[in-house]
Amino acid sequence: MASGGQQRIPRVLIVDDNAGMLETLADIVEAAGYSVDTAPDGRTALGRMAEADYDIAVFDIVLPDINGIELVRSTRPEHPKTKYVIITAYTNTDLVERVRSEPVVEILYKPLAPDRLLAALRQLTAPPGR
Repeated sequence: MASGGQQRIPRVLIVDDNAGMLETLADIVEAAGYSVDTAPDGRTALGRMAEADYDIAVFDIVLPDINGIELVRSTRPEHPKTKYVIITAYTNTDLVERVRSEPVVEILYKPLAPDRLLAALRQLTAPPGR
C-alpha cells in the first residue's frame, strides 16, 4: 500500500521487437490499470531497467540483439523482486527449454490471448494471501 491508503500501481516493462505486438500489448496492459514502459530490443530494455524498478518484466524470447534468457540473467541480480514472464512463438526449441531452467515465473505462447496475459499479471501482482 502506498501512503494515504492508496494502492501502488504495478510497473510493467514489455520487450518485443515486433512494433505492432509491442504497441498492442502495451495498450492492453495499460488499459488494465498498470504503468507500462516498452522496449523494442534488449539494449533498450537494459537501459530501462537501469533507470527504474519493475514489478514485472515481459520479455520476448527472440530479440535482434540479446535473447530474453540473457535479459533475465543480466537484470535479475539488480532486480531480485522483479517477476519475469517470457513470451514466445516457439513451442519446442532449445531456447524454450533453457527458459525452464531460469527463474522465470511464466512462459506465454503467441499468439498471445490478452486475457491470458492479464490473468498472469494479476496473479503476479496480487497481494500475498489473495
